[in-house]
Amino acid sequence: MGRCVKVITGTGTYEGAKCITLAAGNQGKYNFETLTTEKAAAEKPTFALSGGVATLKTKELQTITCTSTTMTGEYTGPKSSTEKAVFNGCTEEAGGGVSGQSCQSGATSEQIEMPLAEGEIGFIKNQAGKVSVGLDLRPHSPSTALITAVCAPRTTKTETVVVEGSVIAQIKPIDAMTSSVSLTYKALKSGHQVPEQFEGAPTDTLTTTFTGLSGGFSGPSTFAIAGLSGTNSTPLEIKAK
Repeated sequence: MGRCVKVITGTGTYEGAKCITLAAGNQGKYNFETLTTEKAAAEKPTFALSGGVATLKTKELQTITCTSTTMTGEYTGPKSSTEKAVFNGCTEEAGGGVSGQSCQSGATSEQIEMPLAEGEIGFIKNQAGKVSVGLDLRPHSPSTALITAVCAPRTTKTETVVVEGSVIAQIKPIDAMTSSVSLTYKALKSGHQVPEQFEGAPTDTLTTTFTGLSGGFSGPSTFAIAGLSGTNSTPLEIKAK
């Protein structure tokens, strides 16, 4: 993460405003300035996104669906960020005898909040002609829970939901200075997250535990959000090439 900045012609490392093509003999017009942790702390560049339906599906257990999503965050270094999210219109769809009941993390009905989480930028794929970058979202240390909520809070069948682990979204655009940003959280019908890991790294997925009157049950989960996009507070570039 950084900026492609124009410099005096003949003193730059790159030819164009994307900082991709190297200039012969360092005689270009642009340099890439990495967003160091020190610069990030001083400038506090932020982002804000909104999206549609969010779905948390847990294998052989309940599904939680929310009708809308908002996410805000701050870039804290060249490959790091912090973020929070709010999901509205959240209900449990099946199982546990609480189908259609509200799921919430606080006092507001059908609203689940994701508290401060940590993000890491890495390669989903880094091959010739095929480059994609992701943002790995994980709990903010020392917490192990990404999300905690309660379903059917005003019934005798209250169920506590704890989501642990991490999830990767593809982040776009890359290799371009822009204020636009989008995150794609995608899951397949087969029950697999896309992607499940950074290239060459261990599997990085979610597990959800439901605890209620009938005991506690855990299972692997997938997470998807429709159309999550927004803007950075200042133009930035994710330099992948």
